[in-house]
Amino acid sequence: SRTIWIFASDHGESFGEHQTHGHAYNVFTQVLHVPLIIRFPFSLDAPAVRVQVRNLDIAPTVLDLARIPVPESFQGESLLPLIEDPGSASDRINFAELGPPSMPGAVEQVSVNDGSWAMVRTLGDPGREYLFDRQLDPAENVDLVDIDPGEADRMREVLDAHLALETIAETLDS
Repeated sequence: SRTIWIFASDHGESFGEHQTHGHAYNVFTQVLHVPLIIRFPFSLDAPAVRVQVRNLDIAPTVLDLARIPVPESFQGESLLPLIEDPGSASDRINFAELGPPSMPGAVEQVSVNDGSWAMVRTLGDPGREYLFDRQLDPAENVDLVDIDPGEADRMREVLDAHLALETIAETLDS
């Protein structure tokens, strides 16, 4: 068979974390962290890749496997280099956004997660930022935004740079 099987999900679920249940209320890691399993149509003698990747990496991976050039407009990157050399793999930065709330109790938020740290920014009034050390606190129980201002500034810069790129792209598309 020449079939590639890909198992992924578009969102996780919150089971009481951050006082919510479900997935359309915020962009904390509980609703963003999902499995990604790829079964290739050939024998693969490589260990599982244990770093953070993104769903937007799936399409470039499939194109790469088919030896089809990945369009420049794609934001994702092929996972094949990580699969070929898992020891050199590093976490890929993930951005998320929840637009105007469609559910009662939902909040408009943006986030960045670099695999080690996650920052969530609630938009609107009142705006608020949260910072979590994902290595020490994977459940995101302890907000460090005021405790570690250096890391908060670093993650804020990454998030702001991404949001500025999105604004430029939206302007160009208009």
